[in-house]
Amino acid sequence: MEPTRRQERLAELYRKSASEFFREHIGGEGTIASVTNVEVKDGLREIIVYYSVWPDEKERDIKKAIEAQKGVFRDRISREVRTKFVPEIRFLLDEGEKKRAGIERLLKKATE
Repeated sequence: MEPTRRQERLAELYRKSASEFFREHIGGEGTIASVTNVEVKDGLREIIVYYSVWPDEKERDIKKAIEAQKGVFRDRISREVRTKFVPEIRFLLDEGEKKRAGIERLLKKATE
């Protein structure tokens, strides 16, 4: 089912907020964690924040940091995005980004 215009606008607001949150609270020295997409689901009651991590070895550390800071992010979006209720938040590692990078490595290797 196609997202509604309202879902798209809210997803963009949540994505901006999540990106700033990641920049301020997630990652660290030698690690890059970034938001790749946000989906609004279940009648605006849930958001799914997709993220990627570099290097791959830091994925577990980043996941722990995200879970530890989840309440801080929820508080943030309750202030920044005015809606009737604050949605439930799920953070998922963006496997598509990882697969895309793997395909690029294989293509590069094949052309060498």
